[in-house]
Amino acid sequence: MVEIDRGGAKLQRARNDAISLDQLVELLPPDGVIGMIFSAQQASWVSVTGGVMSPEPDPSVYEARFFGAGQEWRWLRSGSALVGQAAWIAEGEDGHSSLKGWRMVDTPSTVFKVQRQLLLRGKAGATALKQPLLKQPALETQSPESSRWACIYDPATGPYDLPIVLEDGRSAALSLVEYLAELDEFGNVGFLDERLVELQLSSVED
Repeated sequence: MVEIDRGGAKLQRARNDAISLDQLVELLPPDGVIGMIFSAQQASWVSVTGGVMSPEPDPSVYEARFFGAGQEWRWLRSGSALVGQAAWIAEGEDGHSSLKGWRMVDTPSTVFKVQRQLLLRGKAGATALKQPLLKQPALETQSPESSRWACIYDPATGPYDLPIVLEDGRSAALSLVEYLAELDEFGNVGFLDERLVELQLSSVED
């Protein structure tokens, strides 16, 4: 599903070229975010609340993306060192006050956005994990089950755990926003950046 918003958006971006994953996690909103981490062994989903990542990540993590509260944080390991490069992106005027030592990235004043929803592979089965979870707006009516993880199974990927509540047989979707900006004086528009937004129930049913 794709939805284009031509009303424009106030976009903020920042970078940090020398920060560890632990240091980045400490900067995340205390109320909680979710994310994806990538290691030499696997790619997996995590939740982060109060500076604690759950499940505990593998030491070989080389890339991470966290999102929630209208913001996204990305981290990429630099070589064999524990430090890496990080990026932050958000809409609006606020949110960067905690990013001391980061440098703001120049962003065009007029930015258009395309809202998309990506269907994740697999369907929900038995719940494998019970972890603290950032309550997603679309799932508020499912409390008290909002503290559970769903085990997703797909023949191509095998089972994996997802921080969302799903009934058996249902699928999840990842919503994101792509930002477009004018590239030149002729009005040509191109891709500028993207921001992961939330996990939600898929609107597609068998």
